[in-house]
Amino acid sequence: MIKKVTYAFINATLFLCVLLLMVLTVYSTIMRYILRAPDVRSYFISIWLWGIIFLLGFGYALYEKSHIRVDVLYTNTAHRTRRIMDIMGLVIGLLCLIIVLPNSLQLAWRSYISNELDSTIPLYSPPIWWYKWLLVFTFILAAIQVSSVIINELKSR
Repeated sequence: MIKKVTYAFINATLFLCVLLLMVLTVYSTIMRYILRAPDVRSYFISIWLWGIIFLLGFGYALYEKSHIRVDVLYTNTAHRTRRIMDIMGLVIGLLCLIIVLPNSLQLAWRSYISNELDSTIPLYSPPIWWYKWLLVFTFILAAIQVSSVIINELKSR
């Protein structure tokens, strides 16, 4: 159930992000090359969209079992050994998420409290605290997804 909900959410969000990125790229190209008035905001928004795609891509790759493995070791081993390698890799990944999550939560909270803005461009300073909460949200989703996969791997024979 968790896998299906995560998959549907990630699919819809990734589709929307890619669609927005395509529209933004067309807009940015028209503004820059045809109207000779580049819009700096489109650059930052495209970076944010790529970040969202990257962060949510983890859950999608895990669902599709398309994450990176060392094929030389993985393909030449027995099924039982592959399962053990999968479970060990997932447990290590889950431990990393558990270690990183409290610090990410603290960083996002500080950013929200201070209403952190992106000050790299003086005329355009959008809030970026929400982006740090997105990081926390995707870490939580990833931890749930990894836990679900570990449980399913342990149940299967």
